[in-house]
Amino acid sequence: MRGTTALTPALSQRERELPLSHREREQDSLSLWERGSSLSLWERAGVRAERPRLPATRSPKGPLPPATRTTPGRQQESRSKASPLEPYKVILHNDDHNTMDHVVASLVKSVPQLSVQRATEIMMEAHTAGKAVVIVCPIEPAELYRDRLQGCGLTVTIERD
Repeated sequence: MRGTTALTPALSQRERELPLSHREREQDSLSLWERGSSLSLWERAGVRAERPRLPATRSPKGPLPPATRTTPGRQQESRSKASPLEPYKVILHNDDHNTMDHVVASLVKSVPQLSVQRATEIMMEAHTAGKAVVIVCPIEPAELYRDRLQGCGLTVTIERD
């Protein structure tokens, strides 16, 4: 036992208080970090992600059923019957918290299609009328613009056009 105590480093007060598993994880992550490991930050922290498994060609009960095939003509028919993307309005509401300059800068930064002049017009309309339409677009970009503008501290909603 004397030989092993000389090889183990002295533990700090904090390390002595940690359970063994935490100490091992900290030492392991530090040693990986010091070695310049190619592991990600999550892997160094001890988080293990499962790798996706490929589907088996055979199940334990027998072969998998054959894949269904579709003809190109049928796919084209279903595409032509699909309705176009519905337009949504991104609406800016007036508030007493943000300055006019901040609103214009946030509009220009968050919605790339807007010029400074158009952003100023939208800001003035929201200031005088209480709300203004920023842009009309499909739902996904509308949600993106709403989230960006809300991240700047503005009050923004989405409505169907």
